[in-house]
Amino acid sequence: MKVVHGANIHKLSRELRVTKDKLIDFSSNILPFEMSEKVMNRLRDNLEAISLYPDSEYFELRGAISRYCQCDMNDLILGNGVTELIAQTIFILKPKNALIVGPAYSEYETELKRNRSNIKKFFLKKEQDFKFNLEGIKTLLSKQDVDMIVLCNPNNPTGTLITIEEIEQIVSMSGAYVVIDETYIEFSKPNSSAVSLTKKYKNLIVLRGTSKFFSTPGIRLGYAISKNQKIKKFINLWNINIFASIIGEVMFDDNTFIKNRYLKFLENRSYLQDRLTEIETIRLYSTEANFILCRILKSDRTSSELAEYLLNRGIIIRDAKSFEGLGDKFFRICVLEKEKIDRLILELKNFFYDIQ
Repeated sequence: MKVVHGANIHKLSRELRVTKDKLIDFSSNILPFEMSEKVMNRLRDNLEAISLYPDSEYFELRGAISRYCQCDMNDLILGNGVTELIAQTIFILKPKNALIVGPAYSEYETELKRNRSNIKKFFLKKEQDFKFNLEGIKTLLSKQDVDMIVLCNPNNPTGTLITIEEIEQIVSMSGAYVVIDETYIEFSKPNSSAVSLTKKYKNLIVLRGTSKFFSTPGIRLGYAISKNQKIKKFINLWNINIFASIIGEVMFDDNTFIKNRYLKFLENRSYLQDRLTEIETIRLYSTEANFILCRILKSDRTSSELAEYLLNRGIIIRDAKSFEGLGDKFFRICVLEKEKIDRLILELKNFFYDIQ
C-alpha cells in the first residue's frame, strides 16, 4: 500500500479493515490540536448559509487574510487549496524553462510537464545536511535560461528554511517568475515569510494554505499573494465555498488561538526530536517545519520495510524514497500528540532493535 502526498486514511482503513480512528497518521503533516472555538461557533451559527452564494468579491475573507499576512488585499488571489494555485499559476504563466529546487513536492513537476515546460532541477544534498545552497543556484542561473523558479519554504520534505535575504537575491538577480510555496511557513521562526517582498517584486508569487497549520484540509482554502496582473485575470467566480469563506473570516483574526497553537506545536516538535534521538540507528535533519526527515543508518533496513512494519501496527509514516534526490533510507514523520509520539518511538525501537 503506497502512501503518497500523505495517507489516504479512507482507503487505508478499508484495505486494513479497521476504523479510521485506529490509525495514527504521521504522514499528512496536519496539526492534530483542537480547532479554534471561535471558528466552530461561527460555523455552527451559519449552517443555513449552505443555501447562499458566497460574496463573489470575498471582501471579508480577503480582508482577514490581508491583516494576517500584512499584505494589500488587492494582491490576494484565492484558490481551492495550494495545489490548485500551483496548477493555475503554471498554466497562466506558461514557463518554457523552469527550475525546481528539490527534493520537492511532486505536483510542481507534474504541472510543469502538463504545460510541456523544460524542467531543470537543483538538489539540496544530504552531504550538506540539505542546507540551502544559494551560491550553487546563482551559478546555475547565470548559465541557464530559466523563466520560472519553484521553491518550497520551508522545504518539503527536508524542512530547510530559505532566508528572506536569500530569496531576495534570487528574485532580484534572475528576472524569472519566482513561485514560493509557503504551505509550512507558520511552523518556521517568525518573520520568515516572503510576503513582504511581493510589494517590491512583481515577478514573485507566494502561495499559502490553511490545511496544515489551521488543520482545515477539508475546506480547501488556499491563497496567493502577488502583484502579477496575469494571475489576477484568471480567478474563477465563486471558487471558494461558503463555509471556507465563513471560517476564514474569523480564523485569521483569532490571534490568541494562533499564538497558543504555535507554542504547543513547538513544545511537541521538541518532544518528538528528543524522543527520536533515543534511536541511534536513525539520523535526524534540522527542520523549520512540522515534520522531520530521517535517514536509516542500518544497512539491512529500508524505509519501505519500516513503513510496512508500522502500517501493520496502525501507524502511517511517509516513505520518502518517492522524493527524487532521496532514496530507500529516508522517511518523514510529522508532529502529533505526545502519546502518539510515544507509541511511534516504541514501535521504531521494536523495528530497529529487533524487539519482539
